[in-house]
Amino acid sequence: NNSETGKLFIYPKGSVSYRMPNLSSYISELKLRLAIGQSGNQPRYGQKFTELTATNIGGQMPTSQIAGIAAAPDLRPERQQEIEGGFDATMLKDRLNLEATFYQKSISDLLQQRTLAPGTGFSQLIFNGGNLRTRGLELAANVVAFEGASWNWRTRASITGSRCTITSLPGAAYGSTAFLNGNTFGRIWTEVGGSCTQIRGNDTLSNGTTKGNMPIDDANPDYNWTWSHDISYKGLHLNGLASPEGLVLPE
Repeated sequence: NNSETGKLFIYPKGSVSYRMPNLSSYISELKLRLAIGQSGNQPRYGQKFTELTATNIGGQMPTSQIAGIAAAPDLRPERQQEIEGGFDATMLKDRLNLEATFYQKSISDLLQQRTLAPGTGFSQLIFNGGNLRTRGLELAANVVAFEGASWNWRTRASITGSRCTITSLPGAAYGSTAFLNGNTFGRIWTEVGGSCTQIRGNDTLSNGTTKGNMPIDDANPDYNWTWSHDISYKGLHLNGLASPEGLVLPE
């Protein structure tokens, strides 16, 4: 699926951790961890290869013609590099486990799509260009709330959040294609320095007028959290999960 089929792409990765057992009467073990690595997202079949389509011209036999998407001569995979660090702590005689992870993910050579002039014979060009960055935090706690001969109650709570920013683009800002061109229901808007998931659309002002292409919301919530429970009595288990989202409120 790459234009340069003979080129080799290397994605190194590695991780390290340091464990400290029996730190005190309250902390059974503390584990520090750090990892860094790369991965690739290769172009799909339809992004490099253009199919021949059969078309009747003037009532004659079907003729094969080239139309649709073309690929840049140097089309290649997107490259993702992520670094993450955190810790795991086991406490209170293994009844409490805390987890914390912070990460930053950067993606370069984004697969982009550009409209071509009709005279070229193609409608779209797939090429590499632009970068984005995502930073996130994940926190979790596992608790053995009650442990007995017959009854057991374990619970887990977690909260996660991330922010994505466009750091560079090969051209001007643009909006994704959406129903009714996005003017009524909004569309994802991509611009340098902006959120990867910001939504722009028509905004009704206090004086009753409507202004187009205004930031109205973001598809990415401020945070997500879950709270699960596992209650057991002998061979009977009951599980429950709460998982609402903390949404971004329009300004």
